[in-house]
Amino acid sequence: MGAFDYIIRGAKVYDGSGSSPRLTDVGITGDRVGAVGDLSGAHGNVIDASGLAAAPGFIDPHTHSDLPSLLAPLAESRLYAGVTTEIGGNCGFAAGPFLKPEDQAFLENHDKIEITWRSQAEFFDRLEAAGSAVNHAFLAGHGNIRHVAMAGDFDRPATATEIRRMRAILAGELAAGAIGMSSGLIYPPGCFATAKEIAEVASVLADGPLIYATHIRNEGPLLMESLDEALFISETAACPLHISHLKVYERENWHIIDQLRQWWAGRSERAVRISADSYPYTASHTRLDTILPQWVFEGGFAAELTRLSCESEWSRIQRDMPGDDVDDAFWDSIMIASVASAENRRWQGTLLSDAAAGMGTSPLEAVRRLLLADKARTMAVFFRMSEANMLDIHKWSDVLVGSDSAVRAACGATADGFPHPRACGTTGRALRLLVRERGVLTLAEAIHRMTGRVSDIFALRSRGYLKEGYAADVVVFDPDSITDRATFQNPLAFTVGVRHLFVNGRPVLTDGAVTGLKPGRLLRHGG
Repeated sequence: MGAFDYIIRGAKVYDGSGSSPRLTDVGITGDRVGAVGDLSGAHGNVIDASGLAAAPGFIDPHTHSDLPSLLAPLAESRLYAGVTTEIGGNCGFAAGPFLKPEDQAFLENHDKIEITWRSQAEFFDRLEAAGSAVNHAFLAGHGNIRHVAMAGDFDRPATATEIRRMRAILAGELAAGAIGMSSGLIYPPGCFATAKEIAEVASVLADGPLIYATHIRNEGPLLMESLDEALFISETAACPLHISHLKVYERENWHIIDQLRQWWAGRSERAVRISADSYPYTASHTRLDTILPQWVFEGGFAAELTRLSCESEWSRIQRDMPGDDVDDAFWDSIMIASVASAENRRWQGTLLSDAAAGMGTSPLEAVRRLLLADKARTMAVFFRMSEANMLDIHKWSDVLVGSDSAVRAACGATADGFPHPRACGTTGRALRLLVRERGVLTLAEAIHRMTGRVSDIFALRSRGYLKEGYAADVVVFDPDSITDRATFQNPLAFTVGVRHLFVNGRPVLTDGAVTGLKPGRLLRHGG
């Protein structure tokens, strides 16, 4: 029969295709799956997987670990969750290119790392030199590209010359290994770009065809119009479309789920392939300043802080806030998450309404104080979604499970703060809530959406399936007990239930313990 480096024996094997499992063995040779089948006559380091499930390592299609990956190379939050590959560069923001290091303030932990690179290609080299326990693939960030091409003067439509410059930069990013392009159309500078402009830039992707992933312009009352805009961009550019963190935002908009369901059901009639990711939570997590009027962001962070400091500008901000929507319930639905300043640390994990009471001021004034102290880097959790809608969305085909989070280590810079619990709990929660408790998905289908289907959509070569010759990214877990432990008040608790984890044939988790190995690779387009 031969010898293998490792033999996972007697597991219920899910191959990543969505098909029913079979009780069999998996052999690993070098960095590849050597065989899947009866290996009773073979030799190697045997892992007894009786009563356990074996599957391709989970692939997280929506992460923000660009800079945190340098601070958390052992990627504990991913390993305990069974994740072997994560896709970064989402929502329009990547590790490069940029004009000056301060421009990277959109990225988590930018102030804890010496930024010695300017391009994403140089960041790739830095990441490979540092090593990682998990694999990484990255999208090019439309926000970065637009900022550089427009020399920081981005709060206006781009000229024809600037669009040509963006196309050239994107082509360079793809040549360096980016697997597509992302946009974040609620954030500057993406929020100032027109659909036509983005489509012209994204047409560079058609040569792949590589994917266009987007944080659409509006997830509330203008959700359907924003989806149509995203579709226009992809159809014009002739590239696949991926919708980031698909949701219906704000209670008064929850009824739009019926229109969304119909739109999704008709996507097969479109000229491009359409997919999405979603996280199994009813709260989002982003910058606190996103509640402010869009004009506040014109000119970048420095201009935003000046406006927050200026009394006349602050009066204008107060006037431009949507009065009908800003009531007590609005402020009660916002929780202060990670902060950047020592003076704001006392408010982490606190509802904004309670923080305002503690400060002896109004909630909006509390927002101002928090943002000024944090230099506009305050993060918040927004409890604005319906569980029924979230569960419904996860039933739809080609909706993947994405964490929309940054990696966390067991200690150090990334083990601080008050992130959304999805940073540590997404896969465990999906397998507990969506599979065992609510029956939204079968285990085989849930695994497919976290493995093979992700690989297909993002064109990750030889990943996502347990097949002979494929990369030996393998997770062995207890399907009856794998679960999330992270909560909104204890967000850094790691998932439990993963027993063994292999990345490129090397054990990164053995008997539930991190081994310290860093066999992860940078998965470059075309490489």
